Amino acid sequence: MTRTLLSLMALTAAAAAVPVAARPPVGQPASIPFADHDGIRDFQADGSKGLYLQDRSGNWYRAEFFGACPGLNFTETIGYETDATGRFDKFSRIRFDHQVCALSTLVTADAPKGKKARHEVEK
Repeated sequence: MTRTLLSLMALTAAAAAVPVAARPPVGQPASIPFADHDGIRDFQADGSKGLYLQDRSGNWYRAEFFGACPGLNFTETIGYETDATGRFDKFSRIRFDHQVCALSTLVTADAPKGKKARHEVEK
């Protein structure tokens, strides 16, 4: 029993020593890997010129379009066009309601106002 308790204490100490991956600073160019395989789990329109995206780890990104993307505020679903590796980046496009909007930038961001990361809400 003592050996088990010591092993458990050692594992707990080792887990506490593992560094957590640092989140990149807001505003840095970014890409979302595996977007074609549930890599993007949430989105929120930012008017007709931008879009907030949340990856499966809870990180937020802000995409801007080359032009206006009218109707984006009113859609409930969007599709993502990724590159051949499934990565979503500034060269990607979104589709909704028979429209296609091309991205001009994709950068790291804080969660949009009034929106918490899904894993924080579910706790």
